Amino acid sequence: MSIQQNFPTINYRHISPIVAASAVAASVCYFLFSKNTSHKGLNNIPSPKRNYPIFGHMFSLGKVPAEQIDEWHKELGPIIQLQVGSQVWVVVSNPHLAHELFTLRGSVTSARPSHFYFMDIYSRGGKGVVFVSATKSWKMARATAMGLLSFASVKRLSGVFQKEADIMVDYMLKSTKKDGSVDSLKNLQLVAFNVIMSTCFGKRYNSIEDPEVVSMFAFINQHNIYARIEDDPGSFFPYLSWILNLSNKKRKMDQFVRANRDKLFYELIKEARNGTSDCFVKSLYETDAKHSLNDLDIMIMMSDIVIAGSETTAVAMSWLIAVTLNYPEIQTKIQAEIDAFTSEYGRLPEFSEAHKLPYLCSTQKESLRYRSITTFGLPHEASEDIDFKGYHIPKGAMLIVSMKTLHMNSDKYKDPEKFIPERFMDKYTTISSAANGPILERDQYNFGWGRRICPGIHLAEMEMFEVFIRLFSSCDISPALDTNGNPIKVDLEGFRDYGLVDAPLPYGFRITERVKNI
Repeated sequence: MSIQQNFPTINYRHISPIVAASAVAASVCYFLFSKNTSHKGLNNIPSPKRNYPIFGHMFSLGKVPAEQIDEWHKELGPIIQLQVGSQVWVVVSNPHLAHELFTLRGSVTSARPSHFYFMDIYSRGGKGVVFVSATKSWKMARATAMGLLSFASVKRLSGVFQKEADIMVDYMLKSTKKDGSVDSLKNLQLVAFNVIMSTCFGKRYNSIEDPEVVSMFAFINQHNIYARIEDDPGSFFPYLSWILNLSNKKRKMDQFVRANRDKLFYELIKEARNGTSDCFVKSLYETDAKHSLNDLDIMIMMSDIVIAGSETTAVAMSWLIAVTLNYPEIQTKIQAEIDAFTSEYGRLPEFSEAHKLPYLCSTQKESLRYRSITTFGLPHEASEDIDFKGYHIPKGAMLIVSMKTLHMNSDKYKDPEKFIPERFMDKYTTISSAANGPILERDQYNFGWGRRICPGIHLAEMEMFEVFIRLFSSCDISPALDTNGNPIKVDLEGFRDYGLVDAPLPYGFRITERVKNI
């Protein structure tokens, strides 16, 4: 589960001509008096030339901003500055710069940019662990979440991961026999969702069509829509904040959250507290951690964890399966590694023995690098003026990591456009250890940086490990077939924009029982 999520892509079709015209009229004064002033002894961060009055680089970003920003990095270097409406974006694509900015300078770079829905509606003015700034309340909530999601706590849930993976494999085998193929993402979503729900509430579901599951995903989908940047014109043009009130959107957002998120999660919490299953909610209400968090804090924290973990891990696993279907030798090597372990020990490996399966673990790392589940991650905000590497970063600037450019950095990764798991096999370390260790030891960057690093990293890594152990130890996977019986190639270039994550384009595959070579 990665709480570090995708920076919402700007969909200009949602910015109406009336809003655009109003922006020009209402914001001209703001721009006349808010131009960056020079700072003695500091350089200006390189900036693209296509910078329009009032709107800045907004209309130069194109339909896929990540691709345009990647081109600007190639032209201008690893740190660039964009003006997007009234917002200043500072985008970095070098791991060492990102580490220094977000980790070493974390005391002034860990705030969150203002977003009306996140700040005022969803987080009720600053509660939760994901979407709010680094306040005292956030620190208490994050400390609690880090405890709940610690390695020791997650390790106790290994049986849940194994059970859900076994159920998924059995279901996909039956579906392949019945329908000829299975939908990758839908099955992985149910596994990830059940892991999160079992962890938080001690509850699981037999079908993704269950009414409670449908309601939860409906809430998450609408949440992602409200989370789009274009749904908060005031974040681009402060003088347009009145549009939310004029359009009645503020009231609709508030009613939506209260009628859906609040109702769903308070009922789940009540059920968990009265149940017998060990889970996060029960732990919170039975320990001293509850004393620093009220009922609203806990409800929003659980909402954060479910939203962050219900799709991100499923998407990461779906990318790895998509890659494996294109490169079948990967499956062969993983299966040989698992078979060797099983032959020696007479059982399947546990996560504590992951170092004995270096190819499988390296494949997971390479998949996260090769196809990032997040394009930019949730942005940070500079809480004060910063002198950074001789550049001036103004207070309030949005601080963003260009994940695609960073993961395709040829200085860091040889032949970055190629899928090469072996690049991580020289020195084995877990993803979580690498992410929290020295910058030179980091293997990929999807889980974020510094004080905002994903607290669910242990959960995500262990879940992926258990799913793939059980999938590849007992089954073979192969592409779905067309009407002529020919394999259908899985597209690795396109993607679906889920707002918070980038998922593979829809694909199916076949899964059959295998005869183990032991």
